[in-house]
Amino acid sequence: MELLRELVYPEVGKMVFEHLEAISIDFETIATKKSIQALDEIKKVIHNETLNDFEIVDKIVEIFIKYNIDIGGCHDC
Repeated sequence: MELLRELVYPEVGKMVFEHLEAISIDFETIATKKSIQALDEIKKVIHNETLNDFEIVDKIVEIFIKYNIDIGGCHDC
């Protein structure tokens, strides 16, 4: 089932974006709001003195994943 999702999701995404032109959506506002939320979460992680460096990086990676930000292949997910 996971492979099916991986194969279908990009096509569904393309179809959605093709039809979004007809809808008025302020992508910049949405992106700005999400960016500020992610940065706020990252700041809280960095300021958490109970975490060691590895835990901080791991939590930041989790935040990137939460917001669907590609982290590349340098971290085990």
